[in-house]
Amino acid sequence: MQDNESLREFVKRFGQAVLQVEACSMDAVLQIFKRSICPGTPFFESLAKKPPTTMDDLFRRANKYSMLEDDVRAATQQVLVAGRSSGNNSERNTKPPDRPKPSDRRQEGPSRPECHLSHLFPYHMRSFSR
Repeated sequence: MQDNESLREFVKRFGQAVLQVEACSMDAVLQIFKRSICPGTPFFESLAKKPPTTMDDLFRRANKYSMLEDDVRAATQQVLVAGRSSGNNSERNTKPPDRPKPSDRRQEGPSRPECHLSHLFPYHMRSFSR
């Protein structure tokens, strides 16, 4: 999978690539697919526990996990939007806090905490060397 590629996009690209191959065993296709997604994800574990027997089965299960991924992404967006709008309303209705004196700021350390955004990205997105 490519960086920031959704499972749905990857499955579409993988399916198109499989159609271009003239002769390939089902086992080979499944192994290539499995090696292309991030280990440790629920979808990967599902494939490991019960390998698909047909391409239809593989794509049906991938679609199921794609819908789950879409739901997680939509819920994350709703939380972010709700957080922004509730933050804006509370700022309008309350007095802003007193700002620290410049000498106090230096003692606090960096003005912004380090940002970690990994929780905003779907579980399977991971960089793989090609």
